[in-house]
Amino acid sequence: ISAKSLLQQEMLNSGVLYNDSNFISYAHTEADIDLAVEAYRGAFGVLGEALPDRLAERLEGDPVSPAFRTPS
Repeated sequence: ISAKSLLQQEMLNSGVLYNDSNFISYAHTEADIDLAVEAYRGAFGVLGEALPDRLAERLEGDPVSPAFRTPS
């Protein structure tokens, strides 16, 4: 989950909301799409530098955790 957390962190730091996927619609401008592409480029660059064993040191907070859990 740390890899997902780092990717989400870097996307948010670039101004793009990321939650496992992005949905593009006609409401998005070309500038919006360019921003998302650049955010992905930067985020995957950071992720590539952090893998496989430097993920935790790059995170600015706690890793994301599942919102729904199986009852015990």
